[in-house]
This record gives sequence, structure tokens and C-alpha cells, in this order.
Amino acid sequence: MNLHVSNVERQPRASRRRKRFLSSIALPRIKLGRRKAAGTGAARRLGTPGAAAVWLPAGVRVVQAVRSARAISLLLLLACLGSFAGLLNDGRFYVTRPEVTGRQTIPAKDVYALTGVLGLHLFWVDPAALETALEASPSIAEAHVTIGWPDRVRIAIVERTAVAVWQQAGAVQWVAADGRLMPARGEQGTVASQLLRIVVTSGRPLPADAVSVNADTVQAALTLRGMRPNIASLNYYERGGLEYDDGRGWQAFFGTGDDMALKLAVYETLVDYLLHERGLQPQEIAYIVVTDVQHPFYSLRGEPDIE
Repeated sequence: MNLHVSNVERQPRASRRRKRFLSSIALPRIKLGRRKAAGTGAARRLGTPGAAAVWLPAGVRVVQAVRSARAISLLLLLACLGSFAGLLNDGRFYVTRPEVTGRQTIPAKDVYALTGVLGLHLFWVDPAALETALEASPSIAEAHVTIGWPDRVRIAIVERTAVAVWQQAGAVQWVAADGRLMPARGEQGTVASQLLRIVVTSGRPLPADAVSVNADTVQAALTLRGMRPNIASLNYYERGGLEYDDGRGWQAFFGTGDDMALKLAVYETLVDYLLHERGLQPQEIAYIVVTDVQHPFYSLRGEPDIE
């Protein structure tokens, strides 16, 4: 029995698969580019919309990257410089009224003059330098400076305490307990009137570069003042030391040293002896010397000899 097979049935299945699918809808065609080698070394495809793909050598890409980084750095630098210039020209950052605390006798204007901070831009204010400048003043023992935005400068000072007035050859200065000299504040009349006055009798002025006087002399004077609050002034002789004009009419020489309490006790004993045991009148006594407590002596007016 002969079987008739149609042509359709004889076609292989593969050929049937290769038949195109016909559609009434137009589909977009996608064109795939083929990568081409460009010289030696690795290359990267750089594309621009609407333009053909270009492949550049690696060395060229590095140069372009470096140029781009430099351009960005330059723009950042220009932006920073512009901002800095704006801050420099901004009046809010200039110091106009620093805050000063701890001041007792020093006027605020003197503190400003020592620092030179008025009118400075806050960027140029160096707290450490200001503290050094302030502590160089004989009137200031300690200084602390802080700053804050936009123009705040705080100055805290501790004044060196004046304990006496040192008067020599017509020049008047204040002196601290350690002998440090400082300018006398003339406008502080109340303070000056309460200070013990030490008058140097030599007549020679202090050296121009003198910053202090003998601290032992100052301490001895303060000790006498502490035991005899009525003492308002003491004279200082280069040889005899401290001398006090007793209100009863004679001079009293105490010298210097740290034994003023003992010297004052000897002095009072000798005064009691002269006035009560010897019965002398105050105007008869010329002076009493207790610079050496082991050998005190006195002199009477009109008598050539010293007992």
C-alpha cells in the first residue's frame, strides 16, 4: 500500500521554526555596535549623544582626569578666597568694645592701649599674645583672654596690689609687697590716701630702667604700719633705714629687717624710760635709734654726748 505524503509534512521542523513571524506592528530595530581595537593598551568608549563612538588611549584619559581635578580645585580655591574676602570686609567681625573684668584701679582705656585690640579683625586677635602684653605691665599680675564670634573679646585681669607709695626725687610711684614698682593712679584719690607713704631722703632719682625697690624695706615699713596704724608716712635713709617722725616731737630710727616687732618693743620701752623714769619732756628728746636692738641709744636736744 503506497502512502502519499504532502510536501508540508516532509519539511523538517527546524525549517518550520525559521519562518519569520509576520506582524502588523512595526517593531524598532536595535543596532548593536561592534567594539574595535584602537591602538595598543586598554581603551574606553567615550560617547556623545548623536555622535559616533570614540575610543581614547589610557594616557589621554589620565591627562583629561588631571585637568578636570585641577579645574575643580581652582574653583574651590576661588570660592574660599571669595568667602574669606567677604569676612574681612564684614564690619561685624572688627573688635570695637572688648569686655574687661577684674579691674580695680586701672582704667579700661589703659587696658585697651596695652593690648592694641581696638579696631582689629577677630581673625588677627591672638589671645596668648594679648596675655603676654598685659602681664608685661607692672600693674597687672595675671591676665586671661578669650574670644568669640563675631567680635567678642573678653579680658580678665588680676591687678597687682599696691601697698605703699614710693616717693623719690619728686617722682611718685606705687609699690607692691614684693617691691615691684607701678604707675601711681592719680585719679584714685581714695586709694592713694590710704596707702603708706615711703619718702626716700637721698634726693637721687631712681634709675630709668628700675622696675622694683628693696622688698625687705617695703615689708619692714608694712610691719611698722601694721603695729602702729597711725603711721601715715616713713622716711627712708640709705644709712639709717626707716625713720618715723614721732608725733611727740622726736625722730625714731628703726632701720630695716624682719625684726620690726622686737625693735618696736625696745623703742616703746626706751620711750617709757625717758618720759617716766627720767622725767624728760618730749621736746627735750632729739631722736631715738633702735636699728640694733642690742645697742639702742637716744640723743637729747642741746647735749653733745649721746647716752
